[in-house]
Amino acid sequence: MRDCLVTSLSGNESLFPFIGLDKSEERLALNPSYFPCCDGKGLQLVAGGEARRCQLLARYNRLRALLILFLQQWGGKHRQALHNLIKNEDLTRLRKIDDSKTNAGRMLISLGRSSPSYLWIVAVSAVWRFGFNVHFVTLDTRKGIQLLPVESRCRQIVLVENLCSPWQPENRADCETIINYCHKTVTPLWIDFVKDSGRRVTTSVPATGRIIHGKLTELYDREPHLYLSKRGQSKLDEVMQ
Repeated sequence: MRDCLVTSLSGNESLFPFIGLDKSEERLALNPSYFPCCDGKGLQLVAGGEARRCQLLARYNRLRALLILFLQQWGGKHRQALHNLIKNEDLTRLRKIDDSKTNAGRMLISLGRSSPSYLWIVAVSAVWRFGFNVHFVTLDTRKGIQLLPVESRCRQIVLVENLCSPWQPENRADCETIINYCHKTVTPLWIDFVKDSGRRVTTSVPATGRIIHGKLTELYDREPHLYLSKRGQSKLDEVMQ
């Protein structure tokens, strides 16, 4: 009886998130040749004629749901972004979480947002290679977003892609709600903040205008997580450790 290869995905050193899958611009399919243990069916016949199922199809279905979410948010024109590699430090961190050696997530800061966050690559790897249940949130000024995950028997990871900066009250409140949840439930959190950059003051602006504009520039250039409340910043630091 062949060993199940799904369990080996987490230990594979490849930085390609879709290892074991046929990934193209138009489709995502299991590669049966990569899973000769079950021919990509997620089912083995064992002694006595009994069937033994693995997590292959469950992971595959969760991954497909994640990719549908990606297309709903970003559309097909950004599909190529999913072909990027995961960074070694994030793959290592996911492996440590899987081994229960850490619950620490990671904070990223992006300058503006006109393309998908790198966190989508982390999400793909977390779902497919480690079997985590991923709750992916894209935050902007819209209402009705499901901020917090539903209860799950699987180990959860929360990933937050920001489209706007937390100096906006609604965004700050949403970020702190998610941070509080992850802090309370000891859930790993990856969060990608957006940093606004204020326009520089030109010498043609009157002195009083330059002072006001300079203060606004200083405000907008502040690191985005510093817009959180002191308590929010403290909890974020603890979640990241």
